[in-house]
Amino acid sequence: MIRNIVLLELKEGAGEEDVERIRRALLAIDFPERENFSMGRDIGVREDNMDVAILADFPDVDSYQRWNDNPEHNRVRAEVIAPVVERIERCQYSV
Repeated sequence: MIRNIVLLELKEGAGEEDVERIRRALLAIDFPERENFSMGRDIGVREDNMDVAILADFPDVDSYQRWNDNPEHNRVRAEVIAPVVERIERCQYSV
């Protein structure tokens, strides 16, 4: 199994409604291979953390790659995520 973790730093002025819009848009993508999706706002325990974490599991590298290349996923990236995100960090690892 491949675990994909995405960390977002929001742009100045982005708020909870933007985070919720991202969550809803990602969940609306019909991609049955995606498992264990979760997303949450940083709770502020440490300074200089990223603002939002997204976690999703995929059965294997090929399924992750299909997710990465999925046209609807890329539309959400461009139209919903990019306008409110300053920086994105990613990591994929085997579980």
